[in-house]
Amino acid sequence: MAARQVTEGTAPGRYNPAMLPRTTISCTVGPACESPDVLRAVLEAGARLFRINGVMAGEAGIAPWVDRVHAAA
Repeated sequence: MAARQVTEGTAPGRYNPAMLPRTTISCTVGPACESPDVLRAVLEAGARLFRINGVMAGEAGIAPWVDRVHAAA
């Protein structure tokens, strides 16, 4: 894969959209991520997309997981 080129006239260390990451880190949350500290650590590690494991949560348990993730963010 070829490296993207820096926009002409952009000083090093300045905002350059061509240098933004093109990867989204996703995470499946389940019982091991119940603690707000664990969810915060996952966010700090770079996760930006969360999938709720519906098998573990069941229909009634999905809303609390959404609330947990939002609270940690």
